[in-house]
Amino acid sequence: MRMFKKGFTLAEVLITLGVIGVIASVTLPALKADLDRNIWSQSLKANLSIMKSAMEQMKAKEDVDDLRDTVLWSDVVSKEVNASSSDEVIDSVKEQMDKYFKIEKISLGMPTDVSIHTLRLASDSTMDNYIRFYLANSSAINLVFYPASYTANCKKDFCNPVADLFLDVNADKGPNVYGKDIYRFYIAENGNIYPYGSEAVADYDESAVLWNSENGCAGKSPSGDGIACAARVIEDDYSINYQ
Repeated sequence: MRMFKKGFTLAEVLITLGVIGVIASVTLPALKADLDRNIWSQSLKANLSIMKSAMEQMKAKEDVDDLRDTVLWSDVVSKEVNASSSDEVIDSVKEQMDKYFKIEKISLGMPTDVSIHTLRLASDSTMDNYIRFYLANSSAINLVFYPASYTANCKKDFCNPVADLFLDVNADKGPNVYGKDIYRFYIAENGNIYPYGSEAVADYDESAVLWNSENGCAGKSPSGDGIACAARVIEDDYSINYQ
């Protein structure tokens, strides 16, 4: 007697594939978003470590405790250095930084074909004045250097930032959004790096907001521009716990 094995009909196969497709269309974007957030946050952690190490190396090599006493700040940064500085000044900055970073190239301000977005605003041209250093690890740092100055009897965590820093963890690659792949910091005279959104920065800069404030980076979907999210990500052990 012949035995027949029952198989799936074409209709059943098509229905199953359709269900799988629906599930994939719902879950895959969420999985990719989680993966992207993890990549950005871990790259932020790695790049901050590189930055801090470079500041310590600079102080150690030149045997100083204050970055303002290094050649870069005491000799080169005689005034605020930004994208409008002369080629000679920018070349001198690069010469000093090349000792501590693997710099691939420099651009003055953001490339014209790259748009910077905030979490809640359309676009921002803040970085146009910054010198953009592309690093060998496929990230970029945007810097404006501040001239050496001293605040007597300072009682705050820091009073004399030596540079304003935007860290772009994946350079020109998108999404180019504050609080996702772009983070803002101050570099202090002692080499410490303070994130926007932290109490130290809010204490120094009256225009800065705390990350957990209404206009900062609070909640699952922050209402601020994303600049204060740098402090939140670091305080959350380098996790992006928001959309």
